[in-house]
Amino acid sequence: MNGMIDVHHHVPAAEIAEAAASVGLTVGGGWTPDGRSSRDWICACDEMQKFKYCHCLLFVTEEGMPITEHLPEGHEGREIYGVVEDPTPDKGRALGRVLRDRED
Repeated sequence: MNGMIDVHHHVPAAEIAEAAASVGLTVGGGWTPDGRSSRDWICACDEMQKFKYCHCLLFVTEEGMPITEHLPEGHEGREIYGVVEDPTPDKGRALGRVLRDRED
């Protein structure tokens, strides 16, 4: 074990972090028992890499909403949450930026 455990979609991050902390581990994202991230990390999900959209709702704005600004029209995230602007547009979307640059 590398000192990290994976975040599973059906268990709240705070519960995972609390369980991990009880055995001296950190969750793969640095989540702490209070539900906050203790460090920056890169999510492996395609939608996070391309659009900065977290379907798990682990990464949301301060208002608790997932970022949907970069999603394509018709995506279920936009239909559910509407357009939620990215408060830090200069961060994230590594794969999305590469794909955009290839199109240019």
